[in-house]
Amino acid sequence: MKVLVTGGCGYIGSATARWLRARGVEVQVIDDLSEGHQAAWDGPLEVLDLLDREERLRLLLLEFFPCVAKLLLCGGRLTMHLGQALLI
Repeated sequence: MKVLVTGGCGYIGSATARWLRARGVEVQVIDDLSEGHQAAWDGPLEVLDLLDREERLRLLLLEFFPCVAKLLLCGGRLTMHLGQALLI
C-alpha cells in the first residue's frame, strides 16, 4: 500500500510517516515547508502548497494514491483523515 502524508515535514506528520514506513508502508510526503522542516523527513518529498488548486491537480496527475493521510491543523486541533482521494 502507498500512503500520502500531507504536512509530513512537521513534528506529527513526520512521526506518522516514519511510523507507517516502519510497518512496511510506502510513504510519499507533501509539505509546503511553511512550518515543517525538510530535515524532518528523509523519504520521498514533494514540496507544494495544497491550497493551490493547480498544484493539487498537478499532484493528482503525477500519481494516484489509493490511501491518503491528510493531516490538517484546524482551529488549533489536529485531525487525521484517511480517504480515497485528495480532495480538500
